[in-house]
Amino acid sequence: SATLRSVGQPVSVENIQVGDIVCYQGHVALYSGNGMIIEAMDSDHGIVEMRRFDCKPILAIRRVI
Repeated sequence: SATLRSVGQPVSVENIQVGDIVCYQGHVALYSGNGMIIEAMDSDHGIVEMRRFDCKPILAIRRVI
């Protein structure tokens, strides 16, 4: 997750768009719109969309085009 904090262009919370990378401490997710993220949970749950993007402190939001 630390490496992804410096790819692409920085994005503010106010300008987040679908597909932006949201970086947390030790975790990353993709913004899916409507305040939600898509993320890999664990081997039991797989890839899910069940949490808001502000569910924990955001370290960076990045846009890779």
